[in-house]
Amino acid sequence: MIMFENLYHNHKYFYKYVTFDTACKILTNLEGKWSSPLLFNDPFDIQNDLAFGFKMEKFLQKIENEIKRMFFDSNEPVGDESSFFLNSIKLLRQNPQSFPKEQVKAILNLQIREIKKLCKKYFMEKLKENNEWWHSYIKDLRVFCLAEEHDNLLMWSHYADSHKGAVIKFKCLPEFNTAFCAAKKVVYQKKVPVLEKNLDNFIKYVTAQKKIAYNNLFERFAFTKSIHWIYEKEWRAIHPKSEGNKELCEFFSFLPEEIFAVYLGCKMEKEDENKIISIINDKLEHVEIYKATKDKKNYKLNFERIK
Repeated sequence: MIMFENLYHNHKYFYKYVTFDTACKILTNLEGKWSSPLLFNDPFDIQNDLAFGFKMEKFLQKIENEIKRMFFDSNEPVGDESSFFLNSIKLLRQNPQSFPKEQVKAILNLQIREIKKLCKKYFMEKLKENNEWWHSYIKDLRVFCLAEEHDNLLMWSHYADSHKGAVIKFKCLPEFNTAFCAAKKVVYQKKVPVLEKNLDNFIKYVTAQKKIAYNNLFERFAFTKSIHWIYEKEWRAIHPKSEGNKELCEFFSFLPEEIFAVYLGCKMEKEDENKIISIINDKLEHVEIYKATKDKKNYKLNFERIK
């Protein structure tokens, strides 16, 4: 069982749409399959390259203009006082008479060239290095996907074997700091997430005029999907792989109390229903069982508890 230290949300329950075979394995073994994003059915999910939302040429042009503005502007630039670059600009601004005009221009141009050189190196080399790290990292990442609701018709069709499978209702147990207590909601958007899309903000960051916390980059990439998947209403629990594990997935155990209910699909075979009921009666007597039926007037499922 994976343990976490903090409860990050107020959801009591999450749902897992599964096939009949997977339902039997979860209920029998009290463990679930956590997978690397490399096994996801969506190749855009977490597997994109790290990139900026602007082109290098535009960035190099803008940073040159910004450095000149910082030097010639009537207001002194403010920012990180420990920055060598920012202090150099301030020094030149405060003592222009101490240097010949041509020397000031040469020093300023040198600053610009050095900054542009460093930035170009970052774009070309560091970005490549970071992407190599990122793709190696997601290979070792383990994700367990959950949903907010148990009655989504598309989810039943796509993930529960066209209504022949089941949905398992998991309960969050904050008193045990279990994995689902630390699950995070997926954000859906039209465009792939980027390291930074606001060029002006990034220019201020590079020139030490603005502090930007990039410590949430992981969440931006790991919990963002295409808007095409918005119907899933997905949440994710994430954990690094176990030491020594060489597969792209592994199984982590649940507490019996984490399994709260099971919903049987409206097209599940009677023999399969009986097998799941038998497993629950044998070792999970506290688990509630519901049978799905088609509503006669609406596109919806009704659920009747099996006693």
